[in-house]
Amino acid sequence: MIISFSGTSGSGKTTIISEIKKSGIFGDKKIIVRKEDSFLTIYLLKRILGDTLFSKYKEEKYFKRKYNDFFYRFFSTFSYIFYPVVVYIEFLIEYVKYQIIFKKTILISDRFAYDYLVTFENSLRINNKFVQWLYSQTPRPYLSFLIDVDIHTALKRNKNNIPGKITANKLFHENVLDYYRKIAKKHQLLVINNTGNLNQVVRQINSYIKDKEKLLNVGKIVICGLDGTGKTTVANKLAKYANSLNIRCVVVHFYHQNLLFKLLRSMGYFNIKNSQDIIYKKSRERSARERLKTTPFILAALRFLDSYIQYLFFLAINSGKLMVFDRYFYDYLVSFEYLNIRWRFFFSKMIPPVKYTFLFESTPMTSYVRKPESVKEFYIESHDIYLTLAKKKNIRIIKTDTKNPDEILQELIGIIN
Repeated sequence: MIISFSGTSGSGKTTIISEIKKSGIFGDKKIIVRKEDSFLTIYLLKRILGDTLFSKYKEEKYFKRKYNDFFYRFFSTFSYIFYPVVVYIEFLIEYVKYQIIFKKTILISDRFAYDYLVTFENSLRINNKFVQWLYSQTPRPYLSFLIDVDIHTALKRNKNNIPGKITANKLFHENVLDYYRKIAKKHQLLVINNTGNLNQVVRQINSYIKDKEKLLNVGKIVICGLDGTGKTTVANKLAKYANSLNIRCVVVHFYHQNLLFKLLRSMGYFNIKNSQDIIYKKSRERSARERLKTTPFILAALRFLDSYIQYLFFLAINSGKLMVFDRYFYDYLVSFEYLNIRWRFFFSKMIPPVKYTFLFESTPMTSYVRKPESVKEFYIESHDIYLTLAKKKNIRIIKTDTKNPDEILQELIGIIN
């Protein structure tokens, strides 16, 4: 298991790693800390070739000095490709070793492949397309953090403020920080701001580590409830968060759109553009008609079967992923009871159980105001049906009226153990 910490010089990576180790978050697991710039190949080459060539190389790149002897020029030209490839291969070997073979050993990496891409581009002026492509293929570790700081903190903590050295230049630091943030966005690194309290930073990192452990083996999460309770917003936030934790995740919607509807829509039907008010008005009219007339059992059974087929299909194509269900079969039970469909108890016995099933609850009027897709009576009666169902099926209830999506997500993850 590899946990990597990236960031500019002076961002506080080494201090944070030390505090993370002391926090006891990993229990009695074996921990190895990989120090920055510790490459076996480079070490062996220095022993063979001596330090002179490498010293000249650093002076040329960092102090812009020129050395024209033939052997050095050959070494410098060769390093343009050789150095990035060696660094990449060593990180790749470590990935295989600790992410695949010795997964129970924790390797904490002070700097990762992403850091060296920043170094190649900004310090060593190795900016060819092959290196960019190669490093874009870097496998993601178990968790990847960017320790971010502002420009004032970066300059204050600068350990390389040596006259004549490119790292003493403010513009250089601004470019480096900007490059790191672009890499963090591209590779979905977890960004930790380290310009404030160190203890708070450690708690935040430990929280990510705990959440990863929680979500890694959950498999399926179900969110059900009335429209307007925040299900879709939180489901999408959860998927985005899981992906940032390097957990493959997908949000599954299947309740409202049956297979025939999806087929016809893919053929160009149902693409009529109406205003939101007109869509809601038509939806309420349909909701009122459904309540007035008796829905045949066979129609309800076909709806349920249609969703069951989609459910099995989603299971097949998303094997190994965390699946977040935005609505579930329980929502059918509520609508079937509201429509007073006969023999609806039959469907209850066919629902695949999911350990982490949540009911998002808000007041009926809050749901109606947010999503007036059905008549008010539907929200009032269905709200009570949902609460009765949650008690019967032992579904966890999360009240969403007065909470923002981040608070709801935090509460949901907090329930998972």
